[in-house]
Amino acid sequence: MASTIHEQIEKHELLEMRRVAAYIYKKAGRWKQSIALSKKDNLYKDCMETCSQSGDRELSEDLLIYFIEQVFIFLSFSLRYQTPVFVN
Repeated sequence: MASTIHEQIEKHELLEMRRVAAYIYKKAGRWKQSIALSKKDNLYKDCMETCSQSGDRELSEDLLIYFIEQVFIFLSFSLRYQTPVFVN
């Protein structure tokens, strides 16, 4: 079974090639796949632009929840390994 070009380049080693795959998905109206690829590569601006262009409220809410979760993960990690400061 032959795969399409975007399916081939979404696994490419170069970030910009994977970004092209996300762009192709976006232009084809495959919003969720485009956002998933952008999230994998931490291309958050691309995620937000795709979400905005989709006009899909549920997709926007899912992306917002994802960002909030990422902030909590970052904060819990940074607080766990923070060097205590002692005040004299």
